[in-house]
Amino acid sequence: MKVRKYKRKKNRKPFYKRKFFWFSFLGVVLFLGLIYFFLFSPIFEIKQIKAQGCDFLDCSQLEKIVESQRRILFFTTNNIFLFNRKEAEAKLAKSFLPIKEVVIKRKLPNKLLLEVVERKPKAQVCFEDSCFMIDKTGFAFRKSEDASELLSICVDRDISLGSNLLSTEILNIILEIEQNLNDKTILKTKCYYILEDKIKVTLKDYNFSLYFSKEKDVALQVSDLELLLKNKFPEEQFGDLDYIDLRFDKIFLK
Repeated sequence: MKVRKYKRKKNRKPFYKRKFFWFSFLGVVLFLGLIYFFLFSPIFEIKQIKAQGCDFLDCSQLEKIVESQRRILFFTTNNIFLFNRKEAEAKLAKSFLPIKEVVIKRKLPNKLLLEVVERKPKAQVCFEDSCFMIDKTGFAFRKSEDASELLSICVDRDISLGSNLLSTEILNIILEIEQNLNDKTILKTKCYYILEDKIKVTLKDYNFSLYFSKEKDVALQVSDLELLLKNKFPEEQFGDLDYIDLRFDKIFLK
């Protein structure tokens, strides 16, 4: 006959009397409290939006755009942590062509700082009476109304803002020509024309033009021009000269 052995059941504490439960409970309360403090406390409500680095742009317009972006889904929020910086930066870059880069930084507890980097004009591209400033990539970002200090590039087609009007390669060649002419000659350029096999340069104070090769070394071409001007036209008397062609080993005049 088998004898059954009985074990005495241990009395278990209710879960609410265990230390683990209370530590977990306090942790959750603390976590929720921190969330409430950082997301809903008036301490972190955005009080100031400040833009800096504007030249062509009006910083106050950028600040208004950011002010209008303080939304999450269908709700408006003033909380600095919930503000969507990337979305606001993308909207600013799309809305203002002169912006090359914009970074929005949080300055705790309640300030947004907009650091703006604008595009720098390298030249102006003109078609008839319309001229637009372009940056170093050839991107047209602003209408040019009075920019006589910029070198001019004349084209025979319609131009528009927000498009690349010139390749970086051709623009760099033109900028190099301009720099060399300023350094080595007295000639001041009026406009650059990009033709199929050459670059034509008209001048401000003289009626003749210059022809440059797109492939030949620019500095060498301008050095040849410098020697020609000193030896053949030492007194700047150009007469009925029509052009000086610098594209070849031999300089051609007409």
